[in-house]
Amino acid sequence: MSSSLEINKTIFRRFIDEALNAGKLSVIDELFSLDFVEHQLLPIPDSGREIVKNLIVWLHTAFPDLPYEIVNIIAEDDKVMVHTAFRSSQKGEFMGISPTGKQIASEVIDIVRISRGKII
Repeated sequence: MSSSLEINKTIFRRFIDEALNAGKLSVIDELFSLDFVEHQLLPIPDSGREIVKNLIVWLHTAFPDLPYEIVNIIAEDDKVMVHTAFRSSQKGEFMGISPTGKQIASEVIDIVRISRGKII
């Protein structure tokens, strides 16, 4: 596999491990471009890097024991597809639902473009 594809996969792995799982918001500024665009509708204000930071805070507030596990990661050209799974207990409000303490499980597929070492 091309080294640039491995580098792109490493960039997204860092996002999962350091930002999403560990809650290190400062890594967002390092990994995401200034003009990052989120293409899904989220109940979170802001745009660009700030929407990613707010998403992480929002998820960690509702699910403080949130561990995302990478199930599959595939890179081709400038894109990385990541299939993640998590299981967590709802300890905070989530989408208008008061904390239940119940465990949920979910799987997510993200497809991102990476240019010049930044998620765009």
